[in-house]
Amino acid sequence: MHRSQLGIPEKNKLVGITGGSLGSLKINQSILNALPDLKEVPNLTIYHIIGSRDWEEMGKVNIDVDIDYRAKEYEEQMPIVLNSADLIVSRAGVQLPLKLIYWDPVNSNTFA
Repeated sequence: MHRSQLGIPEKNKLVGITGGSLGSLKINQSILNALPDLKEVPNLTIYHIIGSRDWEEMGKVNIDVDIDYRAKEYEEQMPIVLNSADLIVSRAGVQLPLKLIYWDPVNSNTFA
């Protein structure tokens, strides 16, 4: 399905995180701080789109936890991420909800 296009195992739960194209410092810091606790969740992939504003600093952070964590500055294949994710974490803005509706996500739990 779509996850294979991102290189993510089908068995994994996928959490997509984005703060928009610029990013969200608060979301980015919170996710990095939560990673040690998330290692307890089996078969979990964190797909973190950091954004251009924070990429220079946060994209180079050494993640020393046993977790499938993938950091990206920007995602060209956002429809695939949105359609594949079990959960989306995002800042409150108008663009992402419109994209979720427009792209008709396969997983209706995206809004849960």
